[in-house]
Amino acid sequence: MQCLRSGRTFPAQSVAEERTELAALPVSTFQHLMGESAAFRSFVMDDDTRLMSDLLTLTDEVAFAPLTQRLAQRLLADADPRGVAAATHQKLADGVGSVREVVSRLVGQWFETGLIELRRGRNRDR
Repeated sequence: MQCLRSGRTFPAQSVAEERTELAALPVSTFQHLMGESAAFRSFVMDDDTRLMSDLLTLTDEVAFAPLTQRLAQRLLADADPRGVAAATHQKLADGVGSVREVVSRLVGQWFETGLIELRRGRNRDR
């Protein structure tokens, strides 16, 4: 939405975690709908507010919570009732605001000390 509002390109990345339908609007259509449709404007503003809140939460976590704490919380949050978190190191890294190599190193250390079990695409707490 930032690129539609500013008229400039905006570096962004999205990952669809489930089946998703996308719609692309020309800038002129977006601007017209923002000006003329209260429902559309409300949808855009509500979504923008949610995204900004998520960004501020992640920024706060990255700035003030140690990576080990964020990673442990993510694994516990993603775990099923058996304690299995089906997540790749890349997905975990994306979720905690880090890079895959650092997450892989931490997960490896936890594995070596017996804190977790590792299986391809899954991690299990002990």
